[in-house]
Amino acid sequence: MNIVDLESGSEEVHFIVRNVHEGIRALRLAVRVPETDRQRPFPVNGGRVVVRLPDALFKRWVEAGGKAEGMKMLSEGEFEVVSPEGGVFHELPLGFREEHQLRMFFERSADATPEPYHLEVVQFDQDKPDRESLGGIGYDIYTHGEPKPKQ
Repeated sequence: MNIVDLESGSEEVHFIVRNVHEGIRALRLAVRVPETDRQRPFPVNGGRVVVRLPDALFKRWVEAGGKAEGMKMLSEGEFEVVSPEGGVFHELPLGFREEHQLRMFFERSADATPEPYHLEVVQFDQDKPDRESLGGIGYDIYTHGEPKPKQ
């Protein structure tokens, strides 16, 4: 689990999306709220989440149809998660051993509560959506600063 500390109001993180499977032609990338947090999702209730695709991957994704759910395109390659459940990029074309670094920007809203929020970024095989994930990363989001150790 990774920590996102929004005491200053915002933070940007970086993560890698990578295809390590020879038989996979495209990935489905989900930025999602875990089931346990669906009653108080960070996107919409706690703040904003903006995902930035690198230029090369964005262009190839557009050529592959540019399909997404729960995302609103803000500018070329930049998408805000607008659904409380999260958002999904479909048909991200990644060849075997290809990888890209993505950026994700978190911003706290005025209505955010101090209890931590949670968000996951998970990769799936586009052609086999019912199979388990191919990997991912989780974030604990502290909107009013990470808890300090007791002295």
